[in-house]
Amino acid sequence: MILKVITEYPVALDSNDHLYPKGTSNDNHTDPIFIDEVERYFGGKQINYADLGCAGGQLALDFLARGHTAIGLEGSDYSAIHKRVGWAEYYNKNLFTCDLSRPCTIMGGGEQLQFDCITAWEVLEHLNEKGLHEFMKNVVKHLKPEGIFCASVTAYPDYWDNGQPPYEQVAEKPLHITIESFEWWRENIFKPYIEMIEPYPFSTHVRSDVNPPYSMWFAAKKLK
Repeated sequence: MILKVITEYPVALDSNDHLYPKGTSNDNHTDPIFIDEVERYFGGKQINYADLGCAGGQLALDFLARGHTAIGLEGSDYSAIHKRVGWAEYYNKNLFTCDLSRPCTIMGGGEQLQFDCITAWEVLEHLNEKGLHEFMKNVVKHLKPEGIFCASVTAYPDYWDNGQPPYEQVAEKPLHITIESFEWWRENIFKPYIEMIEPYPFSTHVRSDVNPPYSMWFAAKKLK
């Protein structure tokens, strides 16, 4: 299937994660156990999968390698420009740049594509509140009625550093913009758009070894 992303904002030009690329220039996480569990959740059928804020894109590409339709979207064009990891082969095929805090449409086979599973790992805290609401509108727009949205959020500050020891962080260049509690995320960002699934339905999640005990994990489905 030929995939395409329609947007007037192909790069998140005003995002510190684009201006001062840290995570997007280093991260390339995946999790075979999570992929196994998602496949079982949907009864082993072929699924449509989207990873939002995909960085190096490996998770989307691993879903693709399992025979699923998969796409990764990233706000910065750092990996595309530097032909980093999977972007060298899959840029504008399965990996695309897109400002996810603005309206976008993912197309597949000439029509708007909807997904069984959409994920956003350690992404949402990088957006301001206005951008978060636009992000959630994009999620709802592209999620199948029986689909599932999974996300993790980190509740601690992070800043750009120069990438060299002693990794001194620059307070004037924050990367985590929204730092709130689990209840705040549930009530203010998720509840207006999606219905929470509690408890979290999987035994693992991508980047489960990153940032504990500061990370929170969410799963949700479309409102009925």
